[in-house]
Amino acid sequence: MNKYLVFGEVIETDINFDGTLLEATARKSISITESWINTNPRRLTKVHRQGIQARFGFTEDGAILVWDSIVKFKVSKSTIQYENLGCDEKTLKLFTLSEAIGIALFLKGNFVLHGSCILINDEAQIFIGEPGAGKSTTATAFWKAGKIILSDDLSIIKFIDNKPYVLPAFPRLKVWKDALNGLGIDTKGGTKYLIQPSLEKFPRELIPLESITVLLKIIPQKRRRVYQPYKLQPNY
Repeated sequence: MNKYLVFGEVIETDINFDGTLLEATARKSISITESWINTNPRRLTKVHRQGIQARFGFTEDGAILVWDSIVKFKVSKSTIQYENLGCDEKTLKLFTLSEAIGIALFLKGNFVLHGSCILINDEAQIFIGEPGAGKSTTATAFWKAGKIILSDDLSIIKFIDNKPYVLPAFPRLKVWKDALNGLGIDTKGGTKYLIQPSLEKFPRELIPLESITVLLKIIPQKRRRVYQPYKLQPNY
């Protein structure tokens, strides 16, 4: 079993996250293991991944989250069980870190936001917004300028003495090709890219939250047809 640090939690898991997460030696707080899950929730959510709509249900101590033909999770405060329904290793890792762990942290009483987070002057800056508003693109621009990525897609806030702190996740970005081209970052093939910055300077401690910025998705107005009034001419 491997131990890693993510969102301030020490996870012990049979999944290999070497190179993605910081290694840890402290006592585990969340275990992640493969298991057969015999519960099938029926409630549909608004969350789609790879074109598949997720189903969700509550248990006595947590929740069940399912994407048919991809993966199923059973989550509590201290355990995450997963059943691979047909996904590859890369997808399993992605869903575990961006979906299942978020539920566990929410159950622990943390405030969960769908947004990217960067480190500027030892303070955390979070960017939230609708899909396509530019959260990951904004974070990538700061990363290109030399800033540290604290999280992408999922930001976790913990309150200590009524002060907000961000739990560092891992330095990773999922960015569309057009966005990378606009930032002057070379791409080859594909439409969406996974950028994995170095773990060398990634922080292990809580980071004070300085601000949350809401990014708005601008939709160009449709060109309106302008009608000129027709002047009736008197009939002589």
